[in-house]
Amino acid sequence: MVWLDEVEPGGPPWGGVAALGNFDGVHVGHQALLARAQALAEALGVEALALTFEPHPAAVLRPQSLPGLLTPLEEKVRWLESYGVSRVVVARFDRAFASLEPEGFLEQVLAERLGVRGVVVGDDFTFGHQARGRVPLLRSWSQARGIGAEVIPAVGRQGERVSSSRIRQALLAGAFDEVVAMLGHPYGVVGRVVTGHGRGRTLGYPTANLELDPQQLPPPEGVYLAEAVVLGAEPERPWPALAVYSRRPTFGSGEPAFEVFLLDFRGDLYSQRLRVLLIQRLRGIIRFPGPAELQAQIEEDFQQARRYFGL
Repeated sequence: MVWLDEVEPGGPPWGGVAALGNFDGVHVGHQALLARAQALAEALGVEALALTFEPHPAAVLRPQSLPGLLTPLEEKVRWLESYGVSRVVVARFDRAFASLEPEGFLEQVLAERLGVRGVVVGDDFTFGHQARGRVPLLRSWSQARGIGAEVIPAVGRQGERVSSSRIRQALLAGAFDEVVAMLGHPYGVVGRVVTGHGRGRTLGYPTANLELDPQQLPPPEGVYLAEAVVLGAEPERPWPALAVYSRRPTFGSGEPAFEVFLLDFRGDLYSQRLRVLLIQRLRGIIRFPGPAELQAQIEEDFQQARRYFGL
């Protein structure tokens, strides 16, 4: 990852093909852009890159309506790279950047700093001050400069376009299967392990309690099959896991908590950062009469997890 303002204007042009977008979630529609950018880059013999923005433009332009994020920057970059772009360029979206006229964005960012040979955008892509830049302007500018420009139509699901907003709605509605289908990959969270209430240990299953990014939308409450990675470990391998996001109604606690148990893991996780990918929602949260009934259900959850992962 490189920040756009660290790229020297007038320096050696990168000359790649850039997929442009905010890319929150890096969902199946974004993946279509990335795949086309890679194909065009291969045809031109150059590299494919993604240009994205941080923070979310709404944080600057409409802070009162800032949506919860699907992918904080670290996770967005990781997913973009996993879908094959050679480099991710991040523009700092501030008032100065937002005030760039559309022509200034094309000339100063795409031409001078990145020296693009091609650009790939979605059919709803806008750019420049007050989002006045639209696809026709991008096409005419690209044609005048001999730059390839491709516009990718929306990817649909069940008669509607897949979008980050639609995925957020599904997440808030608890429609987790729809979230995963539109993302095209598991929903993930990253957090540091902090001290919890210790109830998992008393029930025989000590869990790691994660402090989640407050800007990211949490998953629907439930019990999940998951894979967890201890960030910074050597190697960073995925561990089969069981994760729970819940207000713990059996104990009358009102604050939601995210807990994860790494199957067959040996070691101290306290203060470590974990990436947890939620693969499948096993069940919703149930209020049990007491700890004994909860423990019996937890044991059943772990049996299902072990069967799923072949352990």
